[in-house]
Amino acid sequence: MVVSGGLVGIGFEVTKWLLTNSNGQVLVLGQAIVDKHQPSEKSDRLAYLERQNGKVLYRSVDLASYEDTLRVVNEAADEFDAPLSGVVHLAGHYSEARIADISPTEFHRTLSPKVY
Repeated sequence: MVVSGGLVGIGFEVTKWLLTNSNGQVLVLGQAIVDKHQPSEKSDRLAYLERQNGKVLYRSVDLASYEDTLRVVNEAADEFDAPLSGVVHLAGHYSEARIADISPTEFHRTLSPKVY
């Protein structure tokens, strides 16, 4: 299973559930580079997931780039015992503003992880 945005919010909860209730193999995709040796909320969450039953891999990727996402998923798929069986797409960029009030740059940044 692939979970984009799997280290934050509902994505983290979904990833935890999948590790214990599915085939136990989850590829987590996110925009952030997570360094296990640099304390952060995301590195702590990744460490927590890695201690659970099953296998979790984290890969940093720009989900707005089809080519980069495809490459990362294909490379990671080789590390699992079974084929990746689905995608839970929860990545996004949060922006609390009315559409009429945001700039074109902010609009693009908000939608780019969701729209190809």
